Amino acid sequence: MNKSDFDLTIVGGGIVGAMVAWRALRRRPEWHVLWVDRSLFGLGASAYAGALLTPFGRSAKHRAMLAAGFKLLSTFESETGPLSVRELAGWYVVSPQLVTARREWFLDPVPEPCAVDGDGCLRSVMPILQLGDRVALGPFMVRQGRPTEFIARIVDLCRASSHFSLWEGIAVNSWIPANAGIRLSLAGEREIVTDRLALATGAWAKYQLSAEPGLENMRVKRVAACHIEMPPAADAPVVYFGDHDSFLLPLPTERRWLFGFPSEVWDVPPTDFRSELDDVDRAAADESLDKYGGDLKRHRHGGRAFYDCYSNDRLPLVTSIGGDPRVVFVGACAGSGFRFSLGLAEQAIDLLDGGDDRRGTTLC
Repeated sequence: MNKSDFDLTIVGGGIVGAMVAWRALRRRPEWHVLWVDRSLFGLGASAYAGALLTPFGRSAKHRAMLAAGFKLLSTFESETGPLSVRELAGWYVVSPQLVTARREWFLDPVPEPCAVDGDGCLRSVMPILQLGDRVALGPFMVRQGRPTEFIARIVDLCRASSHFSLWEGIAVNSWIPANAGIRLSLAGEREIVTDRLALATGAWAKYQLSAEPGLENMRVKRVAACHIEMPPAADAPVVYFGDHDSFLLPLPTERRWLFGFPSEVWDVPPTDFRSELDDVDRAAADESLDKYGGDLKRHRHGGRAFYDCYSNDRLPLVTSIGGDPRVVFVGACAGSGFRFSLGLAEQAIDLLDGGDDRRGTTLC
């Protein structure tokens, strides 16, 4: 080892930090890497997310990142063994005037739109919904995974490497770039020096990096979903509501549905984190549920929430901090860290390894 303690330090034990760790392990196995989190790995937002791998993205950049991530997912599974990733049918419901634009969001062509009441369309498999004159795109394949399973497997891989150190329950107080490396102050620990630093700190990033050019407008938003306590059929599809940025996900083994709905609770410090829904959340959920089926609202009981960073255009970010290619922020996933983590991690290692000439820019 050189005069630095580590070749790379990764801060953040969620799904994004885990994927950065995995890509570093595979692409630079000779690096000595420290992976650190203020809590236990996988106990933040990754434990609460719906974790859907959807084949559509709102922009060309979103779609490019998803496509790259899906390819790496196959590599990950071939290396670590079969994953409990569930495949299910998906339908995308939207107003007729938006159909043409939304079809362009998909990575692969989708069937022609059909009226929701049409033969073989959505009504036949989801009679509980009231969708009016909207139309449906589908069916298409969606995958759902468990971020905590991915994180646990990556933790095991890293612990099996003599080049990895995993420290949990330690907060990073500050970092100071210097010619001889980046000096990290860790709560209750000795100062360490690292050659490279990857910051994958989720909602905490807003309060660590708000003074950095290009990140000053990043905001933290609450991401919420409620439970609909009605047993779905084993082959029930996931339904996306394109007009209102919502989704209805069947969880047959839990005998309920998960309804993700827009929350407009912004700028909450992560120290105020609470995973349970409050009256504001419940009112927002009911407002959305009223648009799609009154019976759904009658069965709403409980739910879950977490926080994440959002960029201005909701595009995830991979960017060097202060123009220093040794320090990279990875995040602003807008509640979709599971979908984008593989693509983000690959770009982060590109920057940190000097293999990409786009240093100091925002990538996605």
